[in-house]
Amino acid sequence: MSIWRVSIRLKDWGIYGLGIVATCLLTDRQGYGSMLSPLPFKWWHPVVAIVTFVIMLKGNFWLLQIFPTSGSSNEQALSAIISYGQGPFAIYGYLIWVVLMAPIFEELFFRLILMTSYFKQSLFYIDVLFSSFCFMAVHMHSWSDFGTPFALTFFITGISFGLVFKWTKSIIWVILLHMTNNALANWDLIEAFI
Repeated sequence: MSIWRVSIRLKDWGIYGLGIVATCLLTDRQGYGSMLSPLPFKWWHPVVAIVTFVIMLKGNFWLLQIFPTSGSSNEQALSAIISYGQGPFAIYGYLIWVVLMAPIFEELFFRLILMTSYFKQSLFYIDVLFSSFCFMAVHMHSWSDFGTPFALTFFITGISFGLVFKWTKSIIWVILLHMTNNALANWDLIEAFI
């Protein structure tokens, strides 16, 4: 695995930033501006988000207990970053990307654009299933990853995020859940470097 694949370079920040801006502009032109806001706030929005998140965490925990693994491709990428000796800047860049930037960009694409552009009136939650499959596929780094429990955990995570978006009609809750999920997944690293 090359250093160029796993490191986050400064020019990448500009590319990802442009992608987020373009996604926001596209969604605003499509009339999705109301979904970018947590308003109107309903009392049950945080309840749905938290309950779905807890169910997703428990489901993924049980799945990984039933099918133990040796490590995800994300863990392998992080090990590569550390082994190349990029120093703390690479780790901070990794954490900023994984905990803050990636959830925003991914949720705007997988939930807001995929679920609302292609499946306006979907029956049988096809929008949730399709966006979850795409979410899983993007997180798999090789064909061999599709047969692992990690593929299923990403699919379950995508389903839970998709359901929260479908039920609350606000992308903000999903972005916050995704940030929380990624922060919990990298908690040891966060504690070590902050």
